[in-house]
Amino acid sequence: EKAVNEAIEWLDANQEADSEDFKTQKKKLEDVVQPIMTKLY
Repeated sequence: EKAVNEAIEWLDANQEADSEDFKTQKKKLEDVVQPIMTKLY
């Protein structure tokens, strides 16, 4: 939950960021979420 909230806050604060910044943030969130999703299935 914390990682999701941090990602949302980053998106709100960095709406003008370039695509590489968005990709980096996406990767960070995926790194947190992926192990959780794997355990669910």
